Amino acid sequence: MIRPLTTVFALAIALASPLPGAVHTMKSNEINLFRIIARDGGQQRASLKLDPILCQVARAQVTDMIKRGYAGHVSPDGIGPNLLARKAGYRFPSYYSDSKDANSIESFAMTTENPSTALGEWKRHAPDRVHLLGELPFYRDQTRCGIGIVTSSKAPFYHYIVFISAPPNLSSLRHVVLKDPRGRIITTTGGTSAQALLYKSLSGTRSDTVPQ
Repeated sequence: MIRPLTTVFALAIALASPLPGAVHTMKSNEINLFRIIARDGGQQRASLKLDPILCQVARAQVTDMIKRGYAGHVSPDGIGPNLLARKAGYRFPSYYSDSKDANSIESFAMTTENPSTALGEWKRHAPDRVHLLGELPFYRDQTRCGIGIVTSSKAPFYHYIVFISAPPNLSSLRHVVLKDPRGRIITTTGGTSAQALLYKSLSGTRSDTVPQ
């Protein structure tokens, strides 16, 4: 049976109109830092892939730090990274802490140097190095990640950098499309199969790895 074109277009509009926050565009320096971390010779994870929700959370975290003038994993409201990710639609295994200020997923850095140097800084701090490179089984299972980089608007113009990693999301209720700076789809997460297929067909380009 051939569907009327009006029906097809109505379906396309209904599915393609993203909810607030349903499309997240990465910055070039975020993609560059992801590549540096994923390709580092000391990286213990068999694979590391970007996750749209984790990228959203990482960017929101550093944006909030600059806006409210703090630097750390826990906000002035006492909310930690685990809860921020959960609120954004990311579901962890049951053994992840659900305490309000829990952090099992995030490393943070501030630098006036190029953000690409952040991994070197993290490597000099053992807890961050173990997290970034997956040196323990707990972190090695965190094969999905997000990176957020925002630069302060006042001197000395610090780059606020957050790296978040987690096991694959156990929830598929929220659909987010991750794009590169040129508008090409890097990957998608969650949503119905119809939504995912529609985004794929409209984009013309989709890859589970960052376009080169």
